Amino acid sequence: MKKNERFGVAIHILTYLDTYGKGKLSTSSAIAESIDTNPVVVRRILRYLNKAGFVSIVRGAGGTKLKVDSSQITLDVIYKMFADDIYHLHPNPNEQCPLGRVMNQSINDVLKPAVETFHDALKEITIKNIVEKIEQDNKGE
Repeated sequence: MKKNERFGVAIHILTYLDTYGKGKLSTSSAIAESIDTNPVVVRRILRYLNKAGFVSIVRGAGGTKLKVDSSQITLDVIYKMFADDIYHLHPNPNEQCPLGRVMNQSINDVLKPAVETFHDALKEITIKNIVEKIEQDNKGE
């Protein structure tokens, strides 16, 4: 699974735990069913979320629950844990070429403000915001 996919799956897991796990344990199988993935994928991502202090895991036939309020989990933290950079550049442009020699630095300089804006926006979005949006969308159906 690509890193950027893990970002989305991590958001789904945390949203699931906030929506369905209120005060109770949720199994990786139940979470995986909502995501339509394998429970092993969920357990791998849960290990990262546990290490970050967002969830607590009870081994064996237990399950997982949120350890912190969903309004305290911002997407920038999740993004940094699971996602790649927004864009990727060719790693080895021709250093003998006047264009190739400066291409990556020039692109980075031009895109830096946009990337910073993206990360600043993620700092303002919480798992609670996602939960509220889902509730709103489900009422509108």
